[in-house]
Amino acid sequence: MLSNYPAVFLKDEANGGYVVNFPDFDCLTTEGDTLDEAIAMAMDALALRVFYADIDGYELPQPSDVKAVDADAVKAECEMQGCETFVNIISVNADEYAKAHFIKYVRKNVTLPEWLEQRAKEKKINFSLTLQKAIASELGVPLK
Repeated sequence: MLSNYPAVFLKDEANGGYVVNFPDFDCLTTEGDTLDEAIAMAMDALALRVFYADIDGYELPQPSDVKAVDADAVKAECEMQGCETFVNIISVNADEYAKAHFIKYVRKNVTLPEWLEQRAKEKKINFSLTLQKAIASELGVPLK
């Protein structure tokens, strides 16, 4: 699912680069040395927040209308008076982004009684998927 949120870009004259703030989220700020890097970092930050909101049961805020975003208020909050600012929409499909960038799989060795393994093989049960589902269920989190 595509998530679209406005982000305020602040050009950091003193240090170079850009600071990016998402006013719809508390404490969601990132930065980049170039505009391209700042956009990439903003996508990464938003994807992480949206992806883990679902897992942690955190309700996402409604995205603000880009015209309603007060860049001057963000500038004051970030104590960056006098810098250039602009507002841009950052769009990301958090599930697809996570698969490509930060979901890593690890191999685990599992011990089963032989009879259980044989019956599971007969039923063509996927051991990895079954274990993932069981652990996710035990933790009370959705399996992504």
